[in-house]
Amino acid sequence: MKKICDLVLITFVFFSIAGMGVTAGFFCFITVCKLLWRIVG
Repeated sequence: MKKICDLVLITFVFFSIAGMGVTAGFFCFITVCKLLWRIVG
């Protein structure tokens, strides 16, 4: 039982970190697009 709990916790932490990375990358992408839009437009 303890092993399963540990596995769930590790998976949850991993997905939280991955989710934050995806969110940060998404915001960076939008910011870069806005900057390029200003330079081009």
